[in-house]
Amino acid sequence: MHNLPYIIKTTTIFLLLGTILAQAQTKEFPVLAGHLLYTDYIEGNDRGSIAALAPESSDTIETLLPSEATLYSYHSFFTDSCFVCPSIRYDENNQSYILYEFFDTRNWQHVKNLRLTNSPYYLPYSAVYLPEEKNLFMLCYISDMEHYSWVTISAKNYIISRRAECPEGDECFALCLSSDGTIYGFSRDGYLCSIDRNNYTVKRLFQVKVAGDQMQASYYDPTRHAIYRSISTDDKCTLYRYDLIAEEERAIRSYNSVTAIHALVLDSLRNELRIPAAVRDLNVTFQDHNAVQTGTIYFIAPTTDMQSHALSSYLRAIISIDQVEADTIILQAGQPYYIPFVFPTGEHTLSLQTYNEYGKGALSHTRFFSGYDYPLPIKEIDITTELPIIRLQWERPEAMHNGILNTDVLRYRVTRYPDLVTISDTTLCEAADSLPPVPGSYYYGITAYIPSYEAEESFTEPFYYDCIIEPPYHVTRWNGNMLDAFTIEDTNNDGYTWQLFTPTSGKTGICYRYHTVNKADDRLYTPALRLKQDTLYEARLYLHAGAKEFAENFSAYITYAPCGNMASQHTLQDIAVQSDESRCYRFSFSVPTDTLYNLCIHCHSEPNRYMLHLDSLSIAATGLATVPDSVTDFTLSQGYHNRNIVSISCKAPQLTAGGDTLASLSRIEVYRNDTLVHTIEAPERETTYWFTDSVTHIGRYRYTAVAVNEAGSGIPAYRDIVLGACDIPYRHDFSLGIGFCTVVDNNRDNNTWHLYTDRIMGCIRYLSSETKPADDWLVTPPLHLTDTMRYEVHCRCCAGLSLYPESLRIALGRTPYPDDMSYTIKVLKDFNFINDSTIIMPFDIAAAGHYYIGIQACSDADSYAILIRDIAVQEYDPAAVTIPRAEAPVRIWGGKGCMTALTSDGVRATIYDVTGRRIMEKRLSPGHTQWDMPTGVYIVQVDDAFTFKIVVL
Repeated sequence: MHNLPYIIKTTTIFLLLGTILAQAQTKEFPVLAGHLLYTDYIEGNDRGSIAALAPESSDTIETLLPSEATLYSYHSFFTDSCFVCPSIRYDENNQSYILYEFFDTRNWQHVKNLRLTNSPYYLPYSAVYLPEEKNLFMLCYISDMEHYSWVTISAKNYIISRRAECPEGDECFALCLSSDGTIYGFSRDGYLCSIDRNNYTVKRLFQVKVAGDQMQASYYDPTRHAIYRSISTDDKCTLYRYDLIAEEERAIRSYNSVTAIHALVLDSLRNELRIPAAVRDLNVTFQDHNAVQTGTIYFIAPTTDMQSHALSSYLRAIISIDQVEADTIILQAGQPYYIPFVFPTGEHTLSLQTYNEYGKGALSHTRFFSGYDYPLPIKEIDITTELPIIRLQWERPEAMHNGILNTDVLRYRVTRYPDLVTISDTTLCEAADSLPPVPGSYYYGITAYIPSYEAEESFTEPFYYDCIIEPPYHVTRWNGNMLDAFTIEDTNNDGYTWQLFTPTSGKTGICYRYHTVNKADDRLYTPALRLKQDTLYEARLYLHAGAKEFAENFSAYITYAPCGNMASQHTLQDIAVQSDESRCYRFSFSVPTDTLYNLCIHCHSEPNRYMLHLDSLSIAATGLATVPDSVTDFTLSQGYHNRNIVSISCKAPQLTAGGDTLASLSRIEVYRNDTLVHTIEAPERETTYWFTDSVTHIGRYRYTAVAVNEAGSGIPAYRDIVLGACDIPYRHDFSLGIGFCTVVDNNRDNNTWHLYTDRIMGCIRYLSSETKPADDWLVTPPLHLTDTMRYEVHCRCCAGLSLYPESLRIALGRTPYPDDMSYTIKVLKDFNFINDSTIIMPFDIAAAGHYYIGIQACSDADSYAILIRDIAVQEYDPAAVTIPRAEAPVRIWGGKGCMTALTSDGVRATIYDVTGRRIMEKRLSPGHTQWDMPTGVYIVQVDDAFTFKIVVL
């Protein structure tokens, strides 16, 4: 800051009713009436033109030069003295090349041609001339690579000096150069952007009203600090002006006779541009803490005009606040100025524009803040730890606009994470906290604020607080700091193990995830738990929906801490899921001695199966360890003839939950879902008891057996079963879940049918293991069938299964247990594909009863996935047949454009379409018979007794 006495006058500005009242005289002065030059088609001239127009005075268009070059050139540009039209041309051998045509902007005479090789790096979609570097900066489209590139070319010898690929979406058209050297352009998505010519990065500044493309042009007007640009529509071309000070755009003129404008520039012939250059180093400073609205305007007056000539005439300047004229002052070239002003409170824009007798000169502007400023975020926070006491200290923040902070109202809010506890709200630059008795990572956030504004929160580095946990212990929100208290063991050393999972929605800490890539064998240990031998504990693991199908992939251990000796083991595979909480695995346990323990969650599954997501974890004491252990040999058997009845058996426990001999038992209670259905009074230890229960409708039921003594209820045992039978027609869509179907892991490889859901479809999926062939079953619930009807099975699969029919085997079974398909009535072999994804199989039965339909995956190991969307069983012939059907005397199948029949006797066949309309009747002789049929689905009835559904391809 120069301390020179060139203060012309002091002007005080007040804010009254939203208007700045200035103590200044108004003065008329010349306005630069620059013209725009452009090239394109004009009405009546189909060759294209170079023309001039005044954008804000009239609609007059003056054609300066029709040019054949402009007919081909859509990306013309101006240099310091020439107008350049690049285009593609062809020589006498029909070989293409790039032609640059140069026109002198003083008389519009053709000056020269420059012939360049046909390279896309020479044909700009937008270009701007850099006079200080004597270079062209261009955006070119590289057609063979299908992307845009930034290219810098010397305007002296037209040699490419630099080029870089432009990322998709960062293309900017209508390039122009401002007086401070900034290159502006307009993006496809409707933003005014600045382009860094050194690293070719694009920064989006402001959104404009109309998004443009490569068919536009622009120029920078230093007298307004604004950008003019052209936008073409079907019937006219419109000029817009974007005010860089007000950050807004408006349309100023439309030309109905112009198709498009491809180059814009101020016409230097119309005015010699002897207007003065802009002032330098314009800024506003505030230094008086007792007068925060009084500031000082500082700048240095220019010494030259816009064309770098020395100023030879008087020099004046207009001072404006927020684009409202406040004062005019007389300047001396090259001198510094300090002008005191009283500003209204808030953020403002100061602009200063020089002028002389030739007109308004270049405009300079700066933004400043008057009044008490806003705080910036706190930079550094010092932590002193004397666990469990934490002490925090920080420096007072800086002002956002380099202004003055009001320390009387400045406060600091201190928050502890991850539990979101506000520990202090103070005016001091220090705080203290006492940590809770929960181990894990903690950190702090400090927000500086005043009554009307909050700065961005600043955070400390996380630190680990190690302490002992006594249940109850809950983890309901995972995050990286919480997991510091857990130990992760990558047992198989494959680099894939438990990790925090954050979805694309941006929510953090949703769950903890294990993704199997190799065979899973990894462990997740909780922090140290202080457990007591006389207490019964319960652990609960909540997974995402569908966790029931993943039960075989989890187990849990209780281990000594910190050495990890095994104390007791409880596998989640044998613990059923609660009926009202299908995502919850829970199990009870006790420990042999009072000491520190870890809960270990063990993951084990085949490679590349699926991801397991752990939502929450809780450990709590539920009673005394002297309560009974769980019952054993807990079995459920569905009735053979009456599917609504279940036989239940269980063996009374011998031990307590703590492992001691059980002294006595009061009773065993059995619940169906949450309803008590049976009580065994005074049971004997290790004695098996049998009883029955019945239901009224088909459903999936949870039976819970729990032994009780004087200490309370013991560890519950759970079993699930589907009871009841379905009437025909039966249909289940697997997008709704597995329903009442049963999944049988026949080869016991833990790799079987499971629910699979993605964005497009829901289905049941079988993915074969790497080592064992597929032979697992998906079994429907019991179906009530009669011997007076014929039935058909519909199985809708994913497209493409018709190419691999050997991968499915469908059978009819009638055993008391849906998980035992070792005995089947018949295998349904006659597949009919009515399209590429739907199979139909007809069948009948010998005696009425309850039957299952089983779908068996049968494929080689490590082959492919089988996906089924839905299954249905329905009557084949709605016209009821009153007697049991005999063996059909004919076999009929469809082919490509034909049907074929094989019969042992002469029969009559009537063919219907799927709407029931009769198409033809044929008499079939013994042996093979084949006849032509159009593509479609048909119903064929033989001797009014046997019906077939045939597909002709």
